[in-house]
Amino acid sequence: MRPLNKGDKIAVIAPANTMASMPEKLIQIGLERMNTLGYRIQLGQNVNKKHFHTAGTIEERVADFHQSFSNQDIAAVMAVYGGYNSNHLLDHLDYNLIKSNPKLLIGYSDVSALLNAVYAQTSLVSLHGVSFASFCDPNMFPEAIESFVRIVNGEAPIELTAPKKTAHDLWYLKKEFGPRDTYPHSGWSVLTEGEAKGKLLGGNLETFLALAGTPYFPSCDSCILLLESAPDEKPAKFDREITQLKQMGILSSIAGLIIGQFPSDSPLATTETMRSILEPALGGQAYPILLNASFSHVDPIYTLPIGREVILRADENPTVVVCQSIYE
Repeated sequence: MRPLNKGDKIAVIAPANTMASMPEKLIQIGLERMNTLGYRIQLGQNVNKKHFHTAGTIEERVADFHQSFSNQDIAAVMAVYGGYNSNHLLDHLDYNLIKSNPKLLIGYSDVSALLNAVYAQTSLVSLHGVSFASFCDPNMFPEAIESFVRIVNGEAPIELTAPKKTAHDLWYLKKEFGPRDTYPHSGWSVLTEGEAKGKLLGGNLETFLALAGTPYFPSCDSCILLLESAPDEKPAKFDREITQLKQMGILSSIAGLIIGQFPSDSPLATTETMRSILEPALGGQAYPILLNASFSHVDPIYTLPIGREVILRADENPTVVVCQSIYE
């Protein structure tokens, strides 16, 4: 996999929901920001297609995926955003083509299915973080931009800590798309202290569990597991999903756990609620656990490498460290 350099072209595809629902003004903001950062954007041929709730048929979405990986002018592939049913594509992807043309695959939320499946099938690193829609926010958090740029530039080590401010407002529904309703970040919190090192896996919890029992679910042995959920996630549903991870043996095999930040008004934002859900599922496991971390649907979202080693430090100054360049 070659480094992503200034002047390189990034393909933007819609493996789940369509770009057609985005106002043209928003898209132009994203294109201009990416251009300012030094990247050229090529939109997939089918990003604006509609087929029920997805961006075109499975065949159309797969075509954009394969075309992006086979095109030698494309240096990276980024999802428009998430939605539902990126997992439609998994049985139809040519993993030999992907492995023979290694490129960064970038996204989060429903795209977690692709990030983890591609790693499971090819061992290629991908990036859990900003989507193209993130760059369309005229008030995008500088921390989100910085973490993305540093990691695609191949910097290492990169030490990530809690931002000073955060937001979870529906900025894209506002007049002129802002301003953001920011508030002070309460900090990353520690449920269990410790330090661990391992390959990062996971992403959106619901999407990750959709891979269970398939060839696309990666081995989680000794990994650092990242889990994040939709902003309106219900505690009962989150508890059910955590219980499933326990019953699959995942929670007894990992080296550390990172839980992505929930909105401040979510009952899952409290340490007490998280403790009541996680402690019964852990069964006495003592690895480090970090809560309220900036790798979720709440802004800013930092970028992390799926399939590369990170260090989780859950202490009085919690940090997540990207150990090595993603190109090594």
